[in-house]
This record gives sequence, C-alpha cells and structure tokens, in this order.
Amino acid sequence: MADGGTDYDNNGAERNCTLGLARRDAPVVLDISGRLFTTKLAPPFKLATGRDYIHVKSLIGSPFGAEFALGEKGRLERVEPEKAREAELARDWAVLFADARSNANIDYQPKPDVVTHDTVNDLKRKGVSGDEIVASIIESSTTFQEKTAFSQAKYIKKKMKKHNPRVVLRRATALAVAEAQHLNANSSASNGSFVPPAAVSRALRYDALALMLHHGGAVAGAEVLVLDGSRGLLTAAVAERVGGAGNGSVVALPDDFRYTTGTRGPASAFHQVDLDDDVRNSVRYTTPCDLAEALGKTVPESMRKQETDKIWAEKDAPPPRATQEGLRSILRDRGGFGSLLATSGRMSPASTLRELLPLLAPGASFIIHSPYLSAVSEACAWMHENRLAVNLSVFDTFLREHQALPNRSHPHMNATPSQSGGYFVSGVKCNSTTNR
Repeated sequence: MADGGTDYDNNGAERNCTLGLARRDAPVVLDISGRLFTTKLAPPFKLATGRDYIHVKSLIGSPFGAEFALGEKGRLERVEPEKAREAELARDWAVLFADARSNANIDYQPKPDVVTHDTVNDLKRKGVSGDEIVASIIESSTTFQEKTAFSQAKYIKKKMKKHNPRVVLRRATALAVAEAQHLNANSSASNGSFVPPAAVSRALRYDALALMLHHGGAVAGAEVLVLDGSRGLLTAAVAERVGGAGNGSVVALPDDFRYTTGTRGPASAFHQVDLDDDVRNSVRYTTPCDLAEALGKTVPESMRKQETDKIWAEKDAPPPRATQEGLRSILRDRGGFGSLLATSGRMSPASTLRELLPLLAPGASFIIHSPYLSAVSEACAWMHENRLAVNLSVFDTFLREHQALPNRSHPHMNATPSQSGGYFVSGVKCNSTTNR
C-alpha cells in the first residue's frame, strides 16, 4: 500500500489511500520543538500555542514526518531536516570526551546581556532568520567558549527551540495523542496547577495504555467491550488494535452519560485520533439500558429517560449505536464479549466488575485501571473470594525520562509529577457454572 495509491476495503471495493499524507478535516499531531499539540486540518485552520497562532492549512497533502519552519505571523514553510541535527548524530563522541574544558570554573554571576529581549524582537521584525539570531546570542555570550562541548550543544539546542522552532507533522495515532495529553498534564502541574487524580485517569498515560492493550486481549478479530473514562482515547486505541478486519468489533460504554459538547467534551480524544474508515466503522457505542435489554432484563422507563444520545461531541459524527440484534448475537449466541478494558473516574473497579463481568464469555481477558491502589485491591479480593477469575494480578507502572548519551546516561532530575500511571487488576474469567 503506497501513500496516495489505490487500496481495497474488506468488500473488494477500491478506495483512495492517503494514510501517509495529511488530509483535509483529518486530525494531526504537531511536534513544535518537543511540545505536542493536537489539531484538525479544518477551518479556520488555526492552532493556538499560548499567545500565538499557527496557520495549518499548508500542511494538507504533506507527508507525515515532514519538517516545517515557523515563519512570520505563524505561517509554516517546508524545510529539509536540520543539517546541524544530522551532524550531531554523526559526531565523533571520542572527540567530545577528549575535551579538557570544565564548567566548574565558569563565573555564572548575572551580567548585562548584549543581546536583550528587545534586541531579539527588533531582529525578528526586521526579518532576520532564527539561525542568525541564535548566532548573535552565542557571539555575545561571555561564557559560551569556556563551556564543554556537551554544554555548548545543550545551550544551542535551548536557544534554537526558543528562537528557531521547527514543526514536525505526525500522524494522530492513539500513541501520539496519549503522549500529547501526558505532556500537557505535566506542563500544567509543573506550572503550579493542581491536577486531581480523576483528571489523571482521564488523561491515560501512554505506557498505561500499552499495558491495557497487552493484558486486555485486544487483538485482531476480537469482540471487545470498553468502559471508557478517558474521553474516547481507550476506545480509539482498542479500535486500532482490533483493526476493523473480519468479525472484530469494539463496543464502547462511555463512563459519563451527562456529556457536554465542545473540544473538551468526554469524547474529544476519540475524534483526535486519525482512524481508517474500516477501523472507525467497527466501533459501536451502547448504554447500560441497551445491555440490560440485550440480556432479557426489563428496563424501567424512568431509567431510559435519564440516558441521552448526546454521548459524543455534536460537532463530530458519532459512531453508530449498537443494535439489539448485534448485542444479543454477542451475549447469547457467542457467550459474551471476548475481552474487557475499563477505566473509569466515576465507578470503582469492584463495581465495574460486578456489572460487566457477567457480559464476558468464559476465558475472556479483562483489565481495570484506577488511580487508587486500594480500589484495585478491593476488586481483586472480591474476585478471589468468589472464585470468579484466574491469573489475577495487581500491578502498576512507573515512568521516568532518561538522558541516553555515551557515558552520560542518567535519569532526569526533575521528576514528572505523575510518575505512576495508575494501578491495574487483570485476570481471566472463569466459567460461572464450574468456578466452585
């Protein structure tokens, strides 16, 4: 399958395949000097980055991985990858290790800057390029020549990010969106903003997301039930893994049925992920009342009135609602769903399993995520006591970024505010008629 070539769907019909190119009305992720932003290539084609705006219309038709220079008034211009970056990768590290200079004797007392903030703004207004601005700052520095080669490289990299930013176009996969959410949450916490545990749960970290996909049994062709409290991110990631081929399907049960519209709505992350048409069409959403009726239970009319179809953001096309015939086929004819992945900020793991475990087929894998250790421990104890599952495990994740350089590898000293990605309980459901 070539970028922009011809491909065929599951029915053998031709379709235009442009997954390798940024398309109009499609979500993308922009890497702006290490900061990740999610946006959609749709009118008004503007991305807010703090106090500034970036015009993204020129990205349409560009291949993913392309690099752009951030020009005047937020306009993007396609450029080749930085030669300095290529030279740095090919640099002979032995020469750097032979550097006899040391930063110990450098005088870091504040001194008047030759190139001030006002000077930089004047240079930008005159149209001076970012490379020339950084060269002027380096030339005016009184300590640059005394620093080691490593310190000089870090100094240049820092100034280039500020005065000569580069924008890299990335496809909006579930991984890229999870990375962007994690970086934004850490940025808010590092700026002094309080990030509550419920918000951490909704911003599911990328390593936690990978563990859920691994232990939850989300594979190609599986029928997966998802209790999604991550604004649709978990549903999109499971849909990517299932792939939309064969009989695979994803039935999403949103965590909050009092949904609001807008970019911060509960399903906003689902629409930020760029899914193929076949993958997106494999997703269905359902409600507790629909699942109860599929099991043959009587649902009070008062409970039905409390539910609303405004589960997904109105400005985006919602996925189809699961039909009663489809749910009965899974629950009765095939014995239940093949796997369960759940993350919820409103329901405890024990309550989630009490309600959803009967919907799984014997031998189905499940994994539940929670920001609280006591909650997953309670769920594990309840299942162990009632002999409802085997291979029960309770575990967590730990994330800390490292610098990886020859003879200079070490963990970053400024640890992220959310080193733990939450806690999990996983297992395999037993047959209810033989679990005793």
